[in-house]
Amino acid sequence: MIWLDHVVRIVPNFAATERQFRDKYGLEAARWEAFRDSGVASRLFVFGSAGIELMGVRDAAEAAEHPFGRFGASRDQGRGAVAGDRHRDG
Repeated sequence: MIWLDHVVRIVPNFAATERQFRDKYGLEAARWEAFRDSGVASRLFVFGSAGIELMGVRDAAEAAEHPFGRFGASRDQGRGAVAGDRHRDG
């Protein structure tokens, strides 16, 4: 059986989206991570055995100089993708 681990949603504004997750859904970020030299960062919100990872540009100048940063900047229209899954017997 395959279980979804988490999905990634690229967002243009971390602060506003994090406030929405907290105020509307009662979720707090369980982890914050900056991807070194890419200008990109993420926040992971966990609920149950799955999660939503918000990802976006934290430094536009740095992102413009890095392939992953440019990818994040070009995708900041709220698009999502499956980030991981876990295989479980069941």
